[in-house]
Amino acid sequence: MRKVLIARDSGKSIGFIIGDNSYGGVSFISWLGVVEHYRGLGIGSKLLNTYEDFAISCGSHLLELFTFEKVKPFYQRHGFSEIGRREEGYYGQKNLIMNKTIGKWNENYLDRR
Repeated sequence: MRKVLIARDSGKSIGFIIGDNSYGGVSFISWLGVVEHYRGLGIGSKLLNTYEDFAISCGSHLLELFTFEKVKPFYQRHGFSEIGRREEGYYGQKNLIMNKTIGKWNENYLDRR
C-alpha cells in the first residue's frame, strides 16, 4: 500500500511525497518533490518529517530511498546516510541509496499491515 501526502498553497498542489507502508520494518520513499518556486521554504522537510512519523506509527525501524547526488545534502541534513550507489539506475542516472534508522527492529510489527 502507498502513502501519498500533498502540500498545498491556496488549493494549489506545491509538493508531495510518496512512500510505501512498512514491509519487514523498512519504509521506502519513492518520490519527494516540491515545485521549484516553493523550494527552500521547508515544505520538503515538513513532508519528509510527516512521512517519517507515519512510518514510525507503522512500526518501521528504517527509512530507505534512492536519490541523486544533487539532493544528497538535503537528505543528510535529515539524518540519512549513503549506503550504496547504483551506476545506472532510474533514468540511466547514477542513484544514491540512502537510509535512516528511525527505531529498533521489532518482530511484533510484522503483522500490522
